[in-house]
Amino acid sequence: MRVYSCTGPYFIVTDYEEGKPVNQMKWNKDELRDFMDKAYWEHRYMHDPEQTMET
Repeated sequence: MRVYSCTGPYFIVTDYEEGKPVNQMKWNKDELRDFMDKAYWEHRYMHDPEQTMET
């Protein structure tokens, strides 16, 4: 089972097996936002080269 949560400035994804946490990934929300912005622009630029990379 995968659980998503936000605690303070962190976005946390935790995987549980038989009720026990087995894997946890934690990102700072600002880092995640920057990553998502970058991924969005790279994706958009790749599929529409006419667009400039202005952010």
